[in-house]
Amino acid sequence: MNVNNIVEKLESIAELIRFFNFKFDVIDDCELTKNEIKTLMQLKFRGRQSLSYYSEKIGLKKGSFTSLTDKLEEKGLIKKSYIEHDKRKKIIIPTQKGIELTDKFYNSFVNHLSIKISKLSDSDLVLMESAINILSKIDLS
Repeated sequence: MNVNNIVEKLESIAELIRFFNFKFDVIDDCELTKNEIKTLMQLKFRGRQSLSYYSEKIGLKKGSFTSLTDKLEEKGLIKKSYIEHDKRKKIIIPTQKGIELTDKFYNSFVNHLSIKISKLSDSDLVLMESAINILSKIDLS
């Protein structure tokens, strides 16, 4: 298979990638923007990282991301803290309320995804997992 064929096949995956822009239901009367939810989900998977790390992951400029984190902090979902050995860098940490809400969003997404992939055969699920493992080895930086 040549690179052009690979590119064409990757383009066909675009719909699957858009699937990960899953519209989360409003939970506990807590309305959050898509970027706020993305930030909470990144916190769930990436742990204590700097604001600049997350702003890059979410795709926002630092100023916009700072505003977003201020709103999450006002809602009691995160707290900001300086890195112990470097007072120039701030990290964000989910609060207990943030963890609980994120878990609800995550479980909602997992349930939605489970319904979608339950239509695949066991052999297709194995192939899907293998493909994901291979794709995760590609360094996109």
